[in-house]
Amino acid sequence: DQGNCGSCWAISTSSAFADRLCVATDGNFNQLLSAEELTFCCHECGDGCYGGYPIKAWERFKEHGLVTGGDYRSGEGCEPYRVPPCPFVEQRNNICSEIPTEPNHECTRMCYGDQELDFNEDHRYTRDSYYLTYGSIQKDVMIYGP
Repeated sequence: DQGNCGSCWAISTSSAFADRLCVATDGNFNQLLSAEELTFCCHECGDGCYGGYPIKAWERFKEHGLVTGGDYRSGEGCEPYRVPPCPFVEQRNNICSEIPTEPNHECTRMCYGDQELDFNEDHRYTRDSYYLTYGSIQKDVMIYGP
């Protein structure tokens, strides 16, 4: 749950990167990566809770990497997500539209999860970033994972 924050671009790319790391390491890497760091520290990627560009996120993974993270209040990884989830009423209707958009957070550049991790050592990197056509995406997922 991204909460009342337009960080879908960061959550989706950090999740896809984590999935690809899991596939590439035969399951040895099995953690979430930090949507928090990507959303609020990648200024060239966009404007945090106000939207961003997935291709810029992939370029950042190659140059700067991404630390581990987790869901809201999970304490997992280096920088877990700090935007609270949207509240739901009994009829299971999302009432996020009734609360203000989450303001952009300060980029902390330090680990605050429950584990003792070094921010600089916790980064994971891609070897490359590239554009794919629709047909190529299907082939790429079959070869390299989601």
